[in-house]
Amino acid sequence: MFKILFPSSLMDSNEVDLALKNEYNAAIRAGFDVLLFDQEQWYMYQVLKMNITNIGEEPIKVLFRGFRMQPSAYREFSVQLKYLGYHLLIEPNEYEYMYAFQKIYSTLREDCVPIIRFPMDTLIDVEFIKHKLGKFMIKDNTICVKECGFPAFFDQSTTQEEFDSWITRLSKYHKDMSTGELYAEKYYDDIQNVCRVFYYKNMPLCMTNDSVQPPVELIHKYEVLNNPFFTIDFAQFENGTWKIIDCKDAQISLVSNEPEKLYYSLSNGAVTNK
Repeated sequence: MFKILFPSSLMDSNEVDLALKNEYNAAIRAGFDVLLFDQEQWYMYQVLKMNITNIGEEPIKVLFRGFRMQPSAYREFSVQLKYLGYHLLIEPNEYEYMYAFQKIYSTLREDCVPIIRFPMDTLIDVEFIKHKLGKFMIKDNTICVKECGFPAFFDQSTTQEEFDSWITRLSKYHKDMSTGELYAEKYYDDIQNVCRVFYYKNMPLCMTNDSVQPPVELIHKYEVLNNPFFTIDFAQFENGTWKIIDCKDAQISLVSNEPEKLYYSLSNGAVTNK
């Protein structure tokens, strides 16, 4: 069975990052061997240092669990891991395929909320977006727009000057992690529930919301994508319909509640899919 690779704490390279402490413990309880890499050395200097060295002849397969990095950085991460005797379960091309939701959107379009893509460094006519989507929100491939005080949505009262100012601020804040592209997504006031489904090797693995689940046929419709471990977020609306609102590599889809469910499911899946 593969091992789970976590980033260390920035304060102590022998301790897991506090944000992943519950996942780290859940992985151990589920029977996984866990490894740490020095988070500061990697994210600041692109130097990979591990807490345990593989002294065997065969490379050890590892599943990364942690924070988003650019596809080019992930590729270098893979190279340095191989040098240390480890092999990522998710290949760099598979990670890149899932890095930006807007780039996989065409595959999921039939069941997705509507979006409009545009380059980050291009002035966009906000009236055009309002005409097409009504109330909308702006997203990119990162998940930290809230951290810079970005508005939850824009509506008919938004002026071009206000919109341009926010886009300029966002582009500066996300420059290091962005693909250089943003997308506007229709904003809904009537979302009742959100369910994240983890997929492993072309099969649904587990869900974050057991009380309300998407239709079975919708869950299975997209189980075969060019990545062995990914997540799809499904939203349920007041009228009972379901739409896809996100899809990404599951290595960076962190679990805030009940991480045991994921790791026990992953452990069983790893055993049955050897």
